[in-house]
Amino acid sequence: MKIKELRKRAGLTQQELADKALVTRSQISRYENGKRYPDLPNLIRIKCAIGCTLDELVGPSSEDGTIQ
Repeated sequence: MKIKELRKRAGLTQQELADKALVTRSQISRYENGKRYPDLPNLIRIKCAIGCTLDELVGPSSEDGTIQ
């Protein structure tokens, strides 16, 4: 999952993304660090807040080509 990569590309802080996606900043941190995975409703809110597609969000990382 590429939340951190896409969040940074969108110029958002964790708090800004959390506010837009209606989740907590700590949830965003856990998602970005792979400690938790968002459920589908949260994935949809996150992708809308970032302005990307679900495929971009959960597809292979552009850094190494692996799924994160």
